[in-house]
Amino acid sequence: MTDTAALSIPLSTPHQTGTELNRLQTTPADLWAEWVPEFEQALAQSVSSRFALATQSGTAALELALRTLGIGPGDTVICPTLTFAATANAIRSVGAQPIFVGSEPESWGLDPDALETALQRERQRLRAILVVDLYGMPANWPALQEVADRYDLPLVADAAESLGAELNGRACGTLGLLNAVSFNLNKVITTYGGGALLTNGPQLAVKARVVANQGRQLEPPFCVVEPGSNYRMGPLNAGFGLDQLPFLADRVKARRAIFERYYGALSQVPGLMFQPERAGAFSNRWLTALRLDPVRIGITRDAFIDRLRREHIETRPVFMPLHRQRAFADCHFYGGSETDAIANEGLCLPSGSALTDAQVERVIDRVRRALVKK
Repeated sequence: MTDTAALSIPLSTPHQTGTELNRLQTTPADLWAEWVPEFEQALAQSVSSRFALATQSGTAALELALRTLGIGPGDTVICPTLTFAATANAIRSVGAQPIFVGSEPESWGLDPDALETALQRERQRLRAILVVDLYGMPANWPALQEVADRYDLPLVADAAESLGAELNGRACGTLGLLNAVSFNLNKVITTYGGGALLTNGPQLAVKARVVANQGRQLEPPFCVVEPGSNYRMGPLNAGFGLDQLPFLADRVKARRAIFERYYGALSQVPGLMFQPERAGAFSNRWLTALRLDPVRIGITRDAFIDRLRREHIETRPVFMPLHRQRAFADCHFYGGSETDAIANEGLCLPSGSALTDAQVERVIDRVRRALVKK
């Protein structure tokens, strides 16, 4: 009988360094609290950001970014519809209402033209634009910034998936006024749960720390000066992060190499289209994403995923557009057919940096078999 556990190839799992527990075992417990500011400093330096604030999750960092900007009940925030639910949930968590915008074909990120349409029609209480670097691919930031500047609105980055990516030499996670990154278990590096808020603005950094610390002043007498919460990362997570962060470039290199293997073997198959990387962009290829044209291939995306599942290979459809989901049925959407095409045809292949050469070859072989099997 086949050992399915041995053959199982996951989508993206933590890539441990092997040293994470050494720090716990060799450092006195009363010094663990120092790991949080050490991790924040190391993270800021790694992406050339002036300030970093470690949080409990990427979602917490997004919510903290919005609260730092004073966004709350009655306000609206634009974000992509093609994104993980955390993007819109953070907006709802501060009491604001999401307005969804569709995707451009070049990056699968926020479409600048659709954004312009939304801004022309949705001016009441509109406070910010949340930009997502989908699957680690930098969005069209220059075009989005140009549109946002005309309407005097800040861009906030949901860079949860794009740590280690760059656009025109600038690190993702620094392209917005405020930037949220994630260290969830499936990300390029992990703190086994955690995130961070990054900014170059001194006043924004101070306010974010106040809000993240129950709204208390940072110095005695520690009075509560505004509503806040506890968004802060714990020291154990920061300790893991300190061991993971030096390997960021290596992890990105490995994921990009896996993408190149897939692309080299499969890009010439009629009907398969990989997520594009525009000039000047350097994706971390957090997940290798592609579209499958069911007319040219002769099989639907979901049937293809099921065939690979039976081979014990984990794949995922791309995110379902949020405006099509029940929880956000009352939200406005602006965009064209490109969003639905990506959503209906898109999927992600196993992309973890710990995958072996044999595992990647097996995925390629089973993808080919799944495409020719009728």
